[in-house]
Amino acid sequence: MQPNDLLHIRSSAAGLPGPYLQENMAPYEILDKIGEAKPRTILLIQGRTEQGDGLKGAMRFPYRKFAIALQRQGCNLVVMCDMHKQPGNAIPRIIAGPVPGNYCYHLVQQPPATMTDLAYRVYCDVFALFSDIVLISVADFGGLERVLSFVCSWVLRRQLQKPKLRTHFVVATDKYCLKDIQFELLATMMADQWTQSVASVKRTISDYTELSVINESSASPGLVVKLFGLRNHRQAEGLHFTGSDTRILLRAAIAHYTAKPMETFNLVAASRPSWPVPEELGHHIGEFLAACPPEPVDHYPIIASALVMNAFHPGLHCE
Repeated sequence: MQPNDLLHIRSSAAGLPGPYLQENMAPYEILDKIGEAKPRTILLIQGRTEQGDGLKGAMRFPYRKFAIALQRQGCNLVVMCDMHKQPGNAIPRIIAGPVPGNYCYHLVQQPPATMTDLAYRVYCDVFALFSDIVLISVADFGGLERVLSFVCSWVLRRQLQKPKLRTHFVVATDKYCLKDIQFELLATMMADQWTQSVASVKRTISDYTELSVINESSASPGLVVKLFGLRNHRQAEGLHFTGSDTRILLRAAIAHYTAKPMETFNLVAASRPSWPVPEELGHHIGEFLAACPPEPVDHYPIIASALVMNAFHPGLHCE
């Protein structure tokens, strides 16, 4: 285990519940050092190759380790995802006895059939909430067909959850243009949802994904450009967190997924435990609006402004 390995899959003894996610505490030091700065986050999905030849050396694992790891690169935080390659018949077991303070175990409730599916769900349900983009290399991942299959499974997973989360996928390839990938993605989705119309599938893809293509040889400069374009968007939604906030919320998201895998983690609610929404707030607002005359009044923008101010803890989401 390396110091930046955040999550591993672990199994238990025969006949006992499992699997587990082992959460290591040491990588959070990276977020502690970031402090009050707001990093731009890249979710890097590692592929089938041993060295990740499709991407530059600074953005790949030096060896196969079947983990989710954190790596800081300047103003960027890279979440390096290799956990989906963990062989299902060779999962290390949890260590019996007292658990030391440098890691903890999370029992995964209602686990999927394969470890690959479990890893994909952790990427989608936990780390995508904190990421600006998801980066995949076609050459590293084993071809365009595998990349499209991954994106389709991601979209189908997001359809089951609310609210909608639109993910920006950046595909690194020197062989395909954006139109080619969009067409192939539509064809792949149509094969899975053959009862839906073409217009319906296109709308689904648009609701849950945004696609961009960059050359593998210029991946790093391209990423910076893409992230600058997304930074204001995340800030506008109050989803661009500081390093300190990310540590707290990420730990909460991991614990929430393992306990309630079919329930979407609510970032806004989790980020304001000391500022709860009054239980009868909706009822009071409804009564007020019902009592208002039908013609336009000045109270509506005032209410909207008050709700926005109440929804975001001062100094937590945005300046």
